Amino acid sequence: MPNSPVDVAATPAAPHPQTYAVGTGTLAGTVTDSVTDLMWQQTPSSGGASFPTFTWANAAAYCTSISLGGYTDWRLPTLIELASLADYDVAFPGPTINATAFPSTPGNTFWSATPYAGASGAARGFNFGGDVGATSGSTTVSTYVRCVR
Repeated sequence: MPNSPVDVAATPAAPHPQTYAVGTGTLAGTVTDSVTDLMWQQTPSSGGASFPTFTWANAAAYCTSISLGGYTDWRLPTLIELASLADYDVAFPGPTINATAFPSTPGNTFWSATPYAGASGAARGFNFGGDVGATSGSTTVSTYVRCVR
């Protein structure tokens, strides 16, 4: 799991500093995490001034339908993958994510592919806003999505 700059600088130092490579050229619009080796969609839900939101099923369908950076194997991230992007050094109200690698990220909840165990019709998400952390909600609610491969 990537660690924030403050944790890496602490004594004792945490391993695995958050390091991202922002794609250029044919990889434009992507960000690769050097710790997890995951490639992320840089701008949530295809970007723009106002980002579209999706129900859980539509979020999964959206991710499998995109072609970005020359790749077509995009998917909805698991909860732990999504949580690995959190930068807890970012002050309230956030968004608690590296703004250089992931500019214009809304401080809000993003869907994960993780269903909410024991609750039919619910799934897990991760809130990058003021109430940072894992959350859950009805799969019929629309929220943001950032795809991964």
